[in-house]
Amino acid sequence: MESPLNRNQDSNELIRKRLRQVAEPLLTNSSLRDELTDEQAQWLLDWGMARLKETAVRTTNLPDEDAMAVLEEKETAVRLIMQLVNDLTARPGLLEDEDIVSARLVRLGKNLQWLYNIPGDRTRVRNIRQFKQQRDHLTRETAFELLQIILNSHDTVPPITAEA
Repeated sequence: MESPLNRNQDSNELIRKRLRQVAEPLLTNSSLRDELTDEQAQWLLDWGMARLKETAVRTTNLPDEDAMAVLEEKETAVRLIMQLVNDLTARPGLLEDEDIVSARLVRLGKNLQWLYNIPGDRTRVRNIRQFKQQRDHLTRETAFELLQIILNSHDTVPPITAEA
């Protein structure tokens, strides 16, 4: 019979293995953070990796094929979110076309909804609306701070099941 310590080590190794397989695009694609300061870029990368790690932990008991499908889906959402944060931080008030900003903010909200599996999160919607209303007066630093709030504004994340 396997000891709890061995099971825990096996789980940790499985999590690391799965993360290595899906995290490369986040680590190697500098266009996801090229408009950010080094500190902002590191925060965003850490945020993205934490979301993937949460998913890897929650899918530990799934077969590899099922777990990797969920992880690849979440990696896509995280990558799209990182790109949008990069774009919105670079030019918060300089994008002259309101429709472009609105479309990016809608995509940000939808990708966060996809990532967290939480539709209609009122806190997130309120924070996105606040960003949109203030965007003409935002510095890059303030824009990034508001986007950090948006990224972290959600209720609880439901567990992933075999049907997810």
